[in-house]
Amino acid sequence: PNVFLWSAKDVGTWLGVLGLGDYSAAFEANKLQGDVIFLLLESHLQDLGMRKVGDRLYFMEELTQLHDSTNAWAKALGTPLSSTRRLPNLHKAGLPAEVVSWSVKEVVRWVEALGLHEWAPLFLSHRVQGDVMFSLTEVTLKEMGMARIGDRLFTVDCLQSLYEELTSWKKRRETVQATVDPARLLGGGASAAPQGGVTSAGRGYATASPSGA
Repeated sequence: PNVFLWSAKDVGTWLGVLGLGDYSAAFEANKLQGDVIFLLLESHLQDLGMRKVGDRLYFMEELTQLHDSTNAWAKALGTPLSSTRRLPNLHKAGLPAEVVSWSVKEVVRWVEALGLHEWAPLFLSHRVQGDVMFSLTEVTLKEMGMARIGDRLFTVDCLQSLYEELTSWKKRRETVQATVDPARLLGGGASAAPQGGVTSAGRGYATASPSGA
């Protein structure tokens, strides 16, 4: 099955099957959905109240097996592993493509577009602008007050995906500019416009080009 589509409740059910049902409530409370559970570390498990070393080692082993089986399933069926949660289209969200120039309010708008409305005021109070947004880590998000592990992992992963998407989009644009038709330089016809949008960097989230192409 596509684990990336699992809800936090589905993850809790899986824990029950593993005999770790005592931790299901903590996983659900921290919004640990299928699209972020593969980002979990043993330190996260300690924060979730999994104190027994044997339980943590067993969980990490089962998580690795789940990861491998999910990848094998996707490869066999030719099915992409993607989450129901999407990175917002910057153009449709009214956000400029130059993310480093974003104001605090524009960063807040992006966070809200991710569905993380609850934490948006934190970005405002901590004055997070576009020029520092990509330096955020799970540690700094926790310091800011983002209490749920799942939301922190999701935010950091989305930031990484956005960075990779923008980098790819910029390279495509530079490639088009570098291959201008010589006739244009002599006053001839215009060169061909770039085709298509930017594809996902492969981190499990569906994306679109900043321009909305």
